[in-house]
Amino acid sequence: MFCIYMPADSDIENYTATLYHVQALLSFYTLKGTVILGGDFNGQLVYGNEKPSNQKSKLLSKFDNSLHSLHHVFRSKAFTFTPTQTTVDHILVERSAIPTFKSYCVIPSNDIVTSDHLPLVFQMNMASSNEPITSPTANKNINWKKCSALHLHNFQQKVNTFVTSLCHKHSLDDLDPEILNSAIINCFREAEKHLPSC
Repeated sequence: MFCIYMPADSDIENYTATLYHVQALLSFYTLKGTVILGGDFNGQLVYGNEKPSNQKSKLLSKFDNSLHSLHHVFRSKAFTFTPTQTTVDHILVERSAIPTFKSYCVIPSNDIVTSDHLPLVFQMNMASSNEPITSPTANKNINWKKCSALHLHNFQQKVNTFVTSLCHKHSLDDLDPEILNSAIINCFREAEKHLPSC
C-alpha cells in the first residue's frame, strides 16, 4: 500500500516528474503482489466526456488511463477537499483485488475539524495468516517492560544517526526501494541489540 501526496503548487514540471516516479514504483511492485495506491493527488480524475478542470487533472487522468494494472474502483459524488468542494483524494487498486473490497465512503465534513481534506475509508477482505509476528532481528524478543528511558533514548539516537547519515550519503529519490528497505531493517537490528531481551 502506497500513500501519496502530489505537489500542491503550480509547478507542472514537478507534478509530471512525480507522476513518473510513482509509475516507476508501481511498475516494480505490481510484479511482487497486490498494490493499493491512495492519497492526495491534488488533481481530479475525469472519465468519458468529462472535461479536466486544470492541467494537473488532465495529467492525472492521462496517468490513470496509462495504468493497465490499477483501476480507480471508487467513484463518489462526495467531495474530499472542503475549500473548493472537489475530489482530489483517490484510491486506486489492482483489478484483481476489486472483488475483495467490501465498502467505501468519505467521512462527512461535520465529523472532521482538523483538516480541509476528508478521509476516505474502505474495507476489504484479507486472508488471515497464522505466521507469528516477530521482531525484524528474528533472534530475540525485546522485553519492553525492562526498557528504561535511557534504553529508549539510546535506541532513538542510533536510528537518528543512521537516518541522518543515509540522507547525507544518498539522494533518496534515486535510491532503490529494496536497498533502502534492507538498510532500514539492518539499522533496527543493530539498534535492538542494545535493548533488554526476554
